[in-house]
Amino acid sequence: QRCAGRPAMKRVCLIRHGHSEHNYSTTKRVSWLGGLFLRDSPLTALGRSQARRLGDELRSDEQHPLRQVEVVISSPLSRAIETSLLIFGEEAQPPRCISHLHTERCIFPCDTGRTTEDLLTKFSCLEQWEGFSQLPAEWWPKDRSIWQVTPRDRVDAFRRYLAQRSEAVLAVV
Repeated sequence: QRCAGRPAMKRVCLIRHGHSEHNYSTTKRVSWLGGLFLRDSPLTALGRSQARRLGDELRSDEQHPLRQVEVVISSPLSRAIETSLLIFGEEAQPPRCISHLHTERCIFPCDTGRTTEDLLTKFSCLEQWEGFSQLPAEWWPKDRSIWQVTPRDRVDAFRRYLAQRSEAVLAVV
């Protein structure tokens, strides 16, 4: 519904990826710096368990708020894709989408993803996801620095992207 020319309200369910290898390295290695150099780190066993648990809760509770989700939008980082799949499954519903506007700050290797070819090798289902065919082969920003407080350009573009979508309830992983 619209009120006085204003767009309808959307509900965006923000889901952080499960615990991943670069997080693990900060707690188990001698130096926290080690984790920063793990490129596109996958989920740990704990991270997979966290995502599965949320997926189990979603499937077992008819009133779970995530049952209202009309689209799942994931970052192209492996840990986010894996989290999406473990929570929502590989079924076609709700529809899946991938957006490179939603990712990390990209100032360390752990924030840098895999090429689309490598992603497809690891996650063949991505071929069916909205936005994957338009994803640049090297989709991550390359002009970031540690001094950049926030990637405003990408944040603003992602907000516009979410606002223009027709769905009222979106999950962003």
